[in-house]
Amino acid sequence: MDPWAPGVRAIDVPAGCGGNESMFPDPRHAAKSKAPVSSDRPRPSDLEVLEPDREVLEQFINIVFKNANRDGVVSLRAFPEKSEGGKKEKAIFVDAIRRSDPQFIDVVFERARQAARWEQSAVFSPPVACFKNHQNAKTDNLSEGVALSVECDQAPRAARAKLEALLGMATAIVASGGEWIKRETGEVEPKLHLHWRLKKPTSIEAEHKLLREARELATRLVGGDATNISIVHPIRWPGSWHRKGDPRLASIVAFSDIEIDLAEAVKILRNAAGDDPSAGVTASFGTKTNDKLRATDDAYVASALAVIPNGDDPVVYSWEFWNGIGMKIWAATAGSEIGRKLFHKWSAKSSKYNKAETDARWDHYRTSPPTKAGFGSLVYLARQYSPGWTYGDVEDSDEPDEPAEQATAVLDNIKLDENVDWTDPEGLLATMADWIMRSSRRPNRPLAVASAVAILSAVCGRHLYGPTGCALNVYIVMLAGTAMGKDRPLSAPGAILEAADLSRLQTTAKGFSVSALEQMMIDHPCCVATADEIGASLFARISHKHASTHEQGMRSVLLELWSRDQFKGPFSTTRHAKQKDAPKVPGCVLIPRPNLTLFGASTPEAFYASVTSGSVRDGFLNRFLTCEAAARSRSQEVSEESGEVPEAIVTALKALVPDLGPFANIDGTLSVFDLAASVDVVVRRLPWDNAEVQKRAAELEEQILVAMDSDAETAPLLGRVFEYSVRLASLHAVSRDGLEAKVTMADLSWGTSWAVQSAKAMAESVAGLMASTDYEAKFNTVRNVIKNAGRIGKRELLRQVRSINARERDDIIKHLIDGGWIEGVKITTKGRMAQGWKWQ
Repeated sequence: MDPWAPGVRAIDVPAGCGGNESMFPDPRHAAKSKAPVSSDRPRPSDLEVLEPDREVLEQFINIVFKNANRDGVVSLRAFPEKSEGGKKEKAIFVDAIRRSDPQFIDVVFERARQAARWEQSAVFSPPVACFKNHQNAKTDNLSEGVALSVECDQAPRAARAKLEALLGMATAIVASGGEWIKRETGEVEPKLHLHWRLKKPTSIEAEHKLLREARELATRLVGGDATNISIVHPIRWPGSWHRKGDPRLASIVAFSDIEIDLAEAVKILRNAAGDDPSAGVTASFGTKTNDKLRATDDAYVASALAVIPNGDDPVVYSWEFWNGIGMKIWAATAGSEIGRKLFHKWSAKSSKYNKAETDARWDHYRTSPPTKAGFGSLVYLARQYSPGWTYGDVEDSDEPDEPAEQATAVLDNIKLDENVDWTDPEGLLATMADWIMRSSRRPNRPLAVASAVAILSAVCGRHLYGPTGCALNVYIVMLAGTAMGKDRPLSAPGAILEAADLSRLQTTAKGFSVSALEQMMIDHPCCVATADEIGASLFARISHKHASTHEQGMRSVLLELWSRDQFKGPFSTTRHAKQKDAPKVPGCVLIPRPNLTLFGASTPEAFYASVTSGSVRDGFLNRFLTCEAAARSRSQEVSEESGEVPEAIVTALKALVPDLGPFANIDGTLSVFDLAASVDVVVRRLPWDNAEVQKRAAELEEQILVAMDSDAETAPLLGRVFEYSVRLASLHAVSRDGLEAKVTMADLSWGTSWAVQSAKAMAESVAGLMASTDYEAKFNTVRNVIKNAGRIGKRELLRQVRSINARERDDIIKHLIDGGWIEGVKITTKGRMAQGWKWQ
């Protein structure tokens, strides 16, 4: 028998010596294999360098098999990569080994290496499961299912976002080595394998079936690879080589210690499959949900239930009444988990409430979903019990989450260290913040730290760059009410920079127009520009419908000045600006490596009142870091000594200014901050401290992209979270170690802490902004036209709302009908019957 013939069980080959080559015949020798040889295979010399990543293999095993029985058998196997015709290939080798075997990791590594060096492209793909014995890896020999695994080969990033929104962050996210290309844009995304570890592995047939159902539902929801539905299906392990095309190591993109309860996961996935338009059916029972009975927003269901009573009188509030309300809630929410919570909350109004019975009844509705009564019936009852009620009345409801809570939920998993407080920095930032606090009549820590960051950004911004090549300038807005202590932080940059003989770096942003902004950059190529009431003086002016072209043009200039990097060419002004002491002549001025840090203050109300949906969508708002003031402190007397800038700050700041040496002018007065300075000779990119920090930064960026894909409304506010994390981390590193700093994990955690907190605050404050300025305005227009007319035909309605496109108009009309505001009627116009609507 040829031990390396395809399909032969490697258990029959002596395999007890781990990596001993004599005991593991080298699969690269074609004479020992009946496997076909690829015509485009790598040369033997290339194959010899393909080494699996032992640490990643071991890490994956520890992650997914953490709760598995150590006596379980893992079936190590490899297959030729799929042929173009899709023909099922026999295994190159199968090696069943118990997890308790002391050489388990050695054998896994050796088998992965043999697959990597197989003369034909091969995939090392043991099933992520444990088996009873060595006989086979079939379902009837399955001992434990350890994870809910999904292969996301189509739109992988969106698939991950969708499933993690349902199940929480996956325990292991694996980049398999393959790539998916988005046809519309040509964007390339890595294919992903998602694994959620089970709190309790499946061990009996009923549990195995439930896990298979979960895998099937999850796969169907995201269009995943259906061949992976089976628990015993082989799947590529991270740490092994992907050899379709150029060899790539499969890797763990991100991991967590999150585990899922299988029963809860199945319930969530069933509901999601029932809600999902592409699925179109309720999972498990194949019965269609009736979209006509659904509410446009689950919050409206909660609002209706808040005014519908449920008492103890068995005659008035009978079982039939209770069951009828439950059916209406189920139909109005399409049987979602939010609907279940609403049913529980409403049922609990009565002393007859029984949690188990309520759950059982809710689950029963899935077997025979209501088809006639839904949200419209709830609206009718709400108005019967509370005349004048409208479904916008949601004050008494806490289900579902408020828009602000929904907007920030996607950010909850984006963090590096829960214990990091960005208001407690290290090094020079701490020293400056402490002094600002001492010299403030009403000290406020967050505002003091923000001021220190603005100062450091101005000093470093023209010659230092982050590890990704990003610039280090920042746009900061301090949000504070009256008498909250924002005056001193706003004036501190001028005081500190003057003491360090760097007053040229400070200016005020008073003249807000394109020409004034560009002139400021010519006069101060590197500066921190302070602006009080920045909401009214900047945002409101550039967003106002009567804004001049000079005011409107500031947006694009500010966007460009923020988006600098190490390799961008000079900033080019328009013809409006001129160099200092030079005559105004046609043409533009080139500013090499400009650095503008904006540092402003505003009340929260004034700032967010000036924000428009356009500022959110075009990425203007996400370029600003917000800093919310702490609670008002008690006032303090500031001594003359406390008002003087400490020498330690002056010395540290001067040390951050590089000497141009022979590249300065003859008298040596030319500074790195001057327009004519040869800055390139002193430019430095701060490196990552080590490969682990760089890897964690990449994982952070991927987390943010997933969060953006999971919520289209919040996505515009998250677009700069990663870059701000790196910019702030870089400044924090310089604060500690000066010009020779490296960005450490502590720096990255500090920067991410502030960047994420800022994004959350923005999301909470502008939640629903796009809807309130766009959809709701159109909704109110259509509603008022019908209300004022009483009855109106389609033709007349279209004439009055012609600025609203057909799709939005039809959605609004459906919304009004579902809410019980209007009903469809037939209207006679000039002797002809036509479609119309009547105000209820």
